Amino acid sequence: MPHFKIMMSGRHVATVKSRFQFFSQKYDVEFHNGQQDLVMKGNWGAYDFSIQRGNSTVGHVSKKFFTCADNYGLEVQPGEDVVVMMACVAIIDRCCHDSEWFNEISFADLVSNYDI
Repeated sequence: MPHFKIMMSGRHVATVKSRFQFFSQKYDVEFHNGQQDLVMKGNWGAYDFSIQRGNSTVGHVSKKFFTCADNYGLEVQPGEDVVVMMACVAIIDRCCHDSEWFNEISFADLVSNYDI
């Protein structure tokens, strides 16, 4: 299963790992700085994701329809790391909506492809 490293200022902050699921998408975000891990759960078409820390929903990602480009809405609860959440959106897009997701890429490549 694919996994991605989130690097910030040369530090490995988190790893996002895809989990195999029937008819849905699920990703684990494992932090390397002591934060409690996240789980991103998506619907069958991978257009809506909830982001959970334990039993609390800390974010929501929604892919917008009827636009010329891929657009996403991201809602984040106060106190959460917005940059990490935006990196997770880029990873979701790469894995779920880009046929080239299997290519080896770095986070720098992801950032260069997205207006983050």
